[in-house]
Amino acid sequence: MKKIIISLLLLPLVASCGGNKSEKSDSGSTYKESLQDSIKTAQAEIDSCNLKIQEVTSTIDSQINNFAIVENPREVEGYYILKNWKSRYPLQSTGLIARVNKSEQLELSAALKGGTFEQIEVISDGNSALSSIVPHDQALNYRRDGITTVTFFGDQCNEVCKFIADNELNNITLCFLEKGKKKGSWQIPEEFKKMISATWIFASANSELHSLELKNRMLHQKIDIIRKHLE
Repeated sequence: MKKIIISLLLLPLVASCGGNKSEKSDSGSTYKESLQDSIKTAQAEIDSCNLKIQEVTSTIDSQINNFAIVENPREVEGYYILKNWKSRYPLQSTGLIARVNKSEQLELSAALKGGTFEQIEVISDGNSALSSIVPHDQALNYRRDGITTVTFFGDQCNEVCKFIADNELNNITLCFLEKGKKKGSWQIPEEFKKMISATWIFASANSELHSLELKNRMLHQKIDIIRKHLE
């Protein structure tokens, strides 16, 4: 009698143990499906990324022939500049010119005849973009023959170039600043706006290409890691 009662008491525990095995199996199956879905999602992102890479590469290829590569021993590294502007750099009078260095970083060189400055601002229809401050140091901010030339780069330089490109069809005023005070101004001519816009498009396309290629590599690494988990 006691044996029968003990056997009856053990039945729910056996059933319970059997249920846990089933749940573990279902959980494992769900986990694998989740990983497989992650691979599919990552692969779809790779396909989309590859298409975008083709588009951006096409943009770069269509523009690269418009640029000349300049190697100047007096400068740290060479740079790309629009071919028909090569002879106009460095500037010999008040103006603004864009180039892309060999590290594919966008640079703006501004010149002011008869005055000094350390910062520039571009203004159009009540909107504006401001560069960083580059103090007089005879390197990026130097004076020669009555002309002050300042070279800008970095995020704020990119914003100034983008602003000019976005407002290419509008009137744009370039203001030369020193310690926050306006030292001169210049209405940017049509040809200068087109040159800066073309250089901005070229530089931003190269930057986007690098970002897409990095994203592509990371997605492939992600798939490799997931597949190792599945194995």
